[in-house]
Amino acid sequence: ERGLSAKDMGRMVLKAPTLLCYNIDTNVRPSVLFLQRELGLSEKEMNKVFLAAPSLLGHNSTTSIKPKLDFWREERGMSVKDVGRMVLNAPFLLACNIDMGRMVLKAPTLLCYNIDTNVRPPM
Repeated sequence: ERGLSAKDMGRMVLKAPTLLCYNIDTNVRPSVLFLQRELGLSEKEMNKVFLAAPSLLGHNSTTSIKPKLDFWREERGMSVKDVGRMVLNAPFLLACNIDMGRMVLKAPTLLCYNIDTNVRPPM
C-alpha cells in the first residue's frame, strides 16, 4: 500500500518481528499518517524512515512520538522541516527516550561510538 516491496517488508520484519503482531488500523496507519503530517516528509522519505526503524510503526503517536517531536521543536527550537530532515537521517532518535535525545545533544559523538570497543566495559 505504501510502495514497499515484499523484500522491504521482509527486512522490516527481520529488524522488528513484532510488526507481525501490529494491527494495521490501530497501530500502523495512525503512526504513518501522524508522522507524515508532523514531519512533512514524502511517502518515499517515510518509507526510508520505516525501513531503518520499523519499530516506529508500533509506537503510539500521542504518548510516544508526539512528546519527542515536541522536544525537538519546542525545547530545541527546530523547525518542522529540520526535525523531518533529522528523522530522515537518524530515525532511531524517535525510538529513543527524551533523556537520550538530551544526551546526544550534549555529546553528539556518542552516535559514532562502537558499543563493543568504546562503551561496553571489558570483561
